[in-house]
Amino acid sequence: MDEVVSTPAAQQEADARLMQRLAGGDAEAFRQFYSRYSTVAYSLCLRILRDRATAEDVLADVFLELWKKSDRYDPSKGSPYTYLMVLTRSRALDTLRRRQRQPRSEPGSTDRGATLLEAMPGGEDDPADCAATGEARQRVRELLATLPDVQREALELAYYEGLSHRRIAEQLALPLGTAKSHIRNAMAKLNNRLKDVYDPGD
Repeated sequence: MDEVVSTPAAQQEADARLMQRLAGGDAEAFRQFYSRYSTVAYSLCLRILRDRATAEDVLADVFLELWKKSDRYDPSKGSPYTYLMVLTRSRALDTLRRRQRQPRSEPGSTDRGATLLEAMPGGEDDPADCAATGEARQRVRELLATLPDVQREALELAYYEGLSHRRIAEQLALPLGTAKSHIRNAMAKLNNRLKDVYDPGD
């Protein structure tokens, strides 16, 4: 039976237990983790790759790797959710780079900004490090809507396209330093405004 959790902290504890069971070859733990996060992982794959079939293939590869190499997870480096999102993003971007010479879909064909939280990697500068609940995701969606368009677009290009700061500056027709500032400022705003979500006891 799946665990019922009500807070981000409880969710992380439940996920950590699932990862421990996964490392021991527990198929039921794998089923629960897949049920909990396959949708958000697929959403990330689809938003990066913009092709359903390829996104499904990458999703299958990610969870296969998670099942076979679950012992690689290090809880000191982030939550299980963060680990999964970083792994998913990495595999999706690897696939995207292999397809760089193929025609790309028209700009704006996907609503990328709506689920940026679901896509952000972990890290000390990442406001999504501990997020795995609907409440937190909704909060980020609301905060993203308050960012200036250029800051939000710069974040999307950095994350979904995997572009360097220089490429982002070129695409947005901005000086390199300005592009870097937009990304840094956007991340700082999200971090500051999300402290109440991720550190409710502080």
